[in-house]
Amino acid sequence: MSREPQYVTYLVEGIGQFPLDMLRYDGSWPTSQEDVAKIHENLSGERPRRRELISLTTVSRLGSPETSRWESFMWRVVEVRS
Repeated sequence: MSREPQYVTYLVEGIGQFPLDMLRYDGSWPTSQEDVAKIHENLSGERPRRRELISLTTVSRLGSPETSRWESFMWRVVEVRS
């Protein structure tokens, strides 16, 4: 019996350069165009000191976001929604 993948949305918060590799690591993508813009601003250094809250989506079969790895980049998972 095949189960449909379920999508999980989670919020991350941080200051400074967004850890882009975490998208690959968690199998995630930005939830909205606004979240894409926030990631871009944090990569380009346009607003490196501003605290950002970014919404990402992943497939639940991959499990929850890797919170300890996010924290190693000085970002944290603040909420997980299914």
